[in-house]
Amino acid sequence: MTKISEPIELAEPIARESGAVEKVQVRKPYGGELRGLEIGSIIRGDYDQVKVLLSRCTVPLLQVHEVETLDPFDLGALSGTLTGFFIQRPSKASSADQ
Repeated sequence: MTKISEPIELAEPIARESGAVEKVQVRKPYGGELRGLEIGSIIRGDYDQVKVLLSRCTVPLLQVHEVETLDPFDLGALSGTLTGFFIQRPSKASSADQ
């Protein structure tokens, strides 16, 4: 089962032709989405690494140029949520769930 964050309300919505994006969820990335990235750099909050990964695992999917224009507060909120997937131990499914 894919882990996904609660919706994060953006301080500055992202303008799109299809309508403004006011809330974004961050999904736990799959291994392939980490290709070319360094997990340690993501945990440290390296901007270039985080921006690429956010463009791969957000709902709705954000484009790199949209991540580049995020309000700093919104970038921090999304980045912090993303980092949480790497520093929190995944919960094990109970035997009742199997």
